[in-house]
Formats: sequence, C-alpha cells, structure tokens
Amino acid sequence: MTALLTLALLAASPLAHAADVGAVASSVAAFDVANERPGEDTFELHSRFRLFTDGVTAKGTPREGKWFIEARAEHHLLSGLDVEAWYEPSLGETGWEGGLGGPFRLAVGQRVERWGKLDFLPIADVLNPRDLRSGPLTPQEWQRLPIPMATLQIGSDPTKSVSVRSETTWMPFASHDLLFMRGTDWSYVRNGMVGDEATRVGNFEGETAQLLGDLITTAGQTVDGLDPSQRRALDAAIGNKNLPQALAYNSEIAQRIEVDGPGFDAAIMAAWMRNRQPLSELDPVLAGVLKSYELPAVDEIPLLQRAVAGGPIDVSYPRTAFLGAEAGTLVGPIGVRAEGGYWSAKTTRLWWGQATTLPTVAAGLGLDYVRGTSFQLSAEARYEQRLNAPDDLLLSAPQDLQVAGGGRYSFAQDRFRLQLGGSYSVAFGEWVFLPNFEWRPTSHWRASVGAVLLDGPWNAPPGMPRAYIYEGGPGSYFSQNDMVTFGLTWVW
Repeated sequence: MTALLTLALLAASPLAHAADVGAVASSVAAFDVANERPGEDTFELHSRFRLFTDGVTAKGTPREGKWFIEARAEHHLLSGLDVEAWYEPSLGETGWEGGLGGPFRLAVGQRVERWGKLDFLPIADVLNPRDLRSGPLTPQEWQRLPIPMATLQIGSDPTKSVSVRSETTWMPFASHDLLFMRGTDWSYVRNGMVGDEATRVGNFEGETAQLLGDLITTAGQTVDGLDPSQRRALDAAIGNKNLPQALAYNSEIAQRIEVDGPGFDAAIMAAWMRNRQPLSELDPVLAGVLKSYELPAVDEIPLLQRAVAGGPIDVSYPRTAFLGAEAGTLVGPIGVRAEGGYWSAKTTRLWWGQATTLPTVAAGLGLDYVRGTSFQLSAEARYEQRLNAPDDLLLSAPQDLQVAGGGRYSFAQDRFRLQLGGSYSVAFGEWVFLPNFEWRPTSHWRASVGAVLLDGPWNAPPGMPRAYIYEGGPGSYFSQNDMVTFGLTWVW
C-alpha cells in the first residue's frame, strides 16, 4: 500500500508526464473430452484481468525515468468431483526505472527480471517464481510471478561498438512457485486420492490395526470432504511452511554481466538464492507405514501422533548457488540462441513422498527463422543431468534430452493466426502438443480454439500407491488431462 501511494504521488508530481493506460481481459474455457478417471475436472474456466499504466519522470534530464503500475485479478472455476471457484487480486509489475546520474540506473519495485534466451525450455530464467497451478492453461505472460526486487545497472558507453553492462539484483524476500498439492487435475495428488489411500492404509495389518484403522479411514475421508476453499488455504499454509521471512539474512542476491557487440550479445550470471520448488518430504514414520504395509506398534504411536500434529509433510526451501551463461547471434536468416546453467543444490522429488537436492547441469540451444510478420518457426533442445542421482527419482530422470518447437503463421492481414507448439522428452518418451487457431475480428477482440494433448508410455496413476513409485515423467502422469480449449481476449 505504501508503494502504491508513493507511486500515485509521483504520478501527480510536476516531474511526471502524461500516463498511458491499458487493459487486457481474457478467459479460457477447457473441456476434458475423455472422462478417464472418477472425480477429474471435466470443465475449467480461467479468467484473467490486467489494468496497467505508466509514465515518465524528469523527462529530458539525465535522471529521466519511467514509473509503471499494474493491477491484476484472476477468477478460476473447476467442475468435476465438486464445483469450486475463487477470485485472486494481486499486484503486477509495479515500480520505477530510471537514471541515477552517469552510468548508473536503478529499477525497483514488484518486477520480473528474466535471464536467458530460451523460450520453450528455459535454463537460466531462475529468478522469478512460476505459477504452475493450471499447467499449460496459464498464458506465458502470467507464468512468471513478479516479486519485490531492486536492480542496479552500471553500463559503459552504449554508442561504442562493444558495450559492457553490469546488473546487480537484490531480492529481499524469499518466494516460491505456486502449485496445488492436491485436489485438481494439475496437482500431484488428484481428487479423491487422499480418501482412497486412507481407506487402504486403515485396512493394513499390525499391532494397532483395531485401534488406528477406523481413525485413519475417517481422517482421510474428512480431508477429502474439505470445502475447496479450506483445501486451498491448507495447501497455501503448507507451501509457506518454513519459508524464511527475515528481511536481511534470508534475502537473495544475483549478478549479471552482459556484453553487446556487433551482431552478438552474451552474458554470464550468478545467484545465491533459494529453490523455487519446495523440498517437501513425507514424515518418515508415515513413509515407513506405507512401505511396510503395516500399521505401527503401540510404542510407535507417539511418533505417529507427533507426525500428524506437526503436519505429515515437512516443507523447506534450501539455498542453491546458480551459475549461468547465455549468448545470441544471427547466422544468415537464422537466429541462434544458447544458454547453460549449474545448480549446486536443485530440489528433486523421490519415491515415497521424499525429496533431496542434487547438483545439476543443463545446456540448451535454440534456432529461429522469421519471415516478415506472418511466419515464424522456432526449435529448441535442452540437455539436463542430475549429478549423483539416486535410482528413485520421481517425475524426473538422471539425464534427459528434451526437444521443443513452435510455429506461427498469420494471414488475411493478421486476422487469422495458426500456432503450433510442442515438446518431447527422450528419457521418458513423452510428448506434449499445443495447437491453437486464433481469429481477430477487430483490433480489440481475439477468439481462439485450441487443444492440450499429452501422452507417454506409462498410464497415469489410478491412486496413491502407484503415484508413490511412479516411473514415468510429467507427460505420462498428466496424460488424462487432454482437453479442448476456447479463448476470448479483449485488449484496450
């Protein structure tokens, strides 16, 4: 609120010049055409709204800058085992960017700072958390979440043939990716899985079977019967568990040095930050029960009670060092992009609800061909290796080569546009295909029809026992989420 008030006063000051105002409203309706699993969401509606404005401060002076404010709102509706809907207001990219005098520039506020050159298979784009709650139904401009940060830029003379720029970014607060842990088609634990699993565990043999069996079954049914708003609030509370909040000690720092030359640009970067993906671990006592198919002995009940009272899932966000590099150039009509990265401790899921951190290296290459404004073709490849990886990785592989591509063709003075995109994982033999056809009847309106298609050699897990020890990747895991989409967008 203080930041918004400051920016409002800044906009009204004599140094501020007339602002530009814009708005975007979009809705995507998705229909699951194949009812493959009881309780899955057969219909989804995702609506998103943006209202933004910006203006200039100290125009015509060495300290000329730009202020920008963006308000966002989202409305989501899921219909399947139950009908749930929720509304989320948020602050988009909001802040100020301008000169401080000499070679110094400052950008501060709620911002997105993108690193890297790859679009489909990014490696170095690590600073901003992601919204993963709706899978590929989330538009690209909504996938990166703006967070508070300040970037100090020091640059050499840009008129010279080769210029060098240093960017130091400070992120004062820890942040993490947004994802639903359970209860949706894009969450790890789907609708109904908790209750079914509790019933199964409640029927385990063991010394305390008569004492705990019915209690566990009832508890699971209670969790499955939670109101959707309660479930979302509980997921948010678990996701924020152990998320550091101290301002100075837990802040993050990143450094990027870029070189721009004739026909090329390159950069190296480094960051000391926290994993955006949570390191979530099922309590070892509960994990032991699941592995042994046997309820605990009487003397182990206090351990089980402590596990339930403290929450069955422990979440943390360990630190990792990231080192990366990127480069881009033009070879004839082909744009060439490359990037690579190294994580000292990247979060990785394991079987039986466990997790760990592993040193990880990745490298990627992208090629682009553009003909005017009507035709574009892109292809990317990314190789990633998790060092010292154990045998029980979940939804990832020790080594994987992914290829992705996309194309866009527009005609009839850009009123019609066909877009195709997709990716393939060599390690898992899985693919994703995203076709979309768009019609622009006016400059303000866009309508589209598309599809989300996923498949792989493994069947999606029918319940938690299979999900604990799943050998496939995300494409197979979410292969029941094939859907047809219809979109409508208004731009002002």
